[in-house]
Amino acid sequence: MCDQTSNITFRLFSNMSDFLRSRIGRDLFIVAIIGLIIRYVVGAFFTYPTDVNYWVIVSENLFSNEGLYGLPGYYYTPVWGYVLSAVTSVVGLLGIPLGEYVPELVGPNMVLDWTNTLPSFGYAMAIKTVLFIFDLLVAIVLFRIGMRLYGEKRAFWMFTIWFLCPFTIVISSIRMMFENLEILLLLLALLCMVERRPSWAGVMIALSLMTKPYGIFLCVLMIGYSYAQSQSMRYTAQYICAMAVTALVLFVPVILNGQLDEAMMWLTNRAYDTGTGYNSTLNLVPFILFASFVASALMALSGKASITALIVTNAVLTSMTLLNPGNIQYYLVLLPMALLMSYRSNIIVIIAFLILSGFAFISYSTWSSVLYVHEGYIGSDLLESFVSILRPIDSTLSYNWFKSVVAYTVVAVPLLECVRRRYAER
Repeated sequence: MCDQTSNITFRLFSNMSDFLRSRIGRDLFIVAIIGLIIRYVVGAFFTYPTDVNYWVIVSENLFSNEGLYGLPGYYYTPVWGYVLSAVTSVVGLLGIPLGEYVPELVGPNMVLDWTNTLPSFGYAMAIKTVLFIFDLLVAIVLFRIGMRLYGEKRAFWMFTIWFLCPFTIVISSIRMMFENLEILLLLLALLCMVERRPSWAGVMIALSLMTKPYGIFLCVLMIGYSYAQSQSMRYTAQYICAMAVTALVLFVPVILNGQLDEAMMWLTNRAYDTGTGYNSTLNLVPFILFASFVASALMALSGKASITALIVTNAVLTSMTLLNPGNIQYYLVLLPMALLMSYRSNIIVIIAFLILSGFAFISYSTWSSVLYVHEGYIGSDLLESFVSILRPIDSTLSYNWFKSVVAYTVVAVPLLECVRRRYAER
């Protein structure tokens, strides 16, 4: 057994070494190094001090042996919590402080109106490093899918655009949200289905849904795709059963401990939030979900396993949930879907994401100076002057409408392509 494991490990590193010596391998390695350098430089200077304040509280709860839901502070499903648990263990071993409670951030002269807990520089960089790894893994899986569907040149550009896109960098380096973990699991589910591994596809899509719910439409669509791919209910049943078992394994401990309300609070709070538009968006979800079941059934009845139809349908349905502006990080899930759509007009979506990146950077970077004062972050008079210039701009611009523009372009691109192809056939 030991010899067999050693042989597998040797072949893995041997294949990796051969790949890195190839031209495409060297190019990807250069892109990866450039992308990581940019992330660490941006991440060292800018940190948006919300949501990460909850990660500090969760880590403090874990140090107190209260678990994820023992004390208030963690309101998501368990998957990201397990990642935080691992980071907390490493941070504890290295003796890195978590953060600081700053009373002067609250009260009549408050600096921030949503938090009085700030992360330490070391803790924030530890979280960011994990998010950078997720970004890189997403790029690798995109490359793998691109190689299978479109060839080496297109796969390389998919890797490059994702990993060097300013929007991707802003979300992981400054905003510090885990959308890229959800995207990684979604893409792994898609890759496993393309490679005819339905059980693993079920596991990955379940983990994605337990991270954030934007994979719900792909989950439904892959039921029809799996049947069309194999013409076998047994094949489809493997996918559904693996998904159900994974969800049970994750949620049974939460349910037995009576903590399901806390685990679903991220979603339920938005369902009742009438002031930000989440409520009206979630009201549309049943209709969009019904459309995904119809599309899945049509795919199964057609007997044609079209990966293009699967990708485009999922992109359009997911975009429809984002037509009403929500938090900017939610829109990141549309970028890999746009990259996977094999349309020349995808350049419209890429341009829209680049413009949105500028808005996101201005919005998130303007709050970073709070951390320079209280937590000793890397900063200087020059950088503080830079932030002071951006803050008035942030207070005057409203980019909610442009978030909707991004979603509308992802819906519009397939429709424009259909019109173009129909016109070309005449």
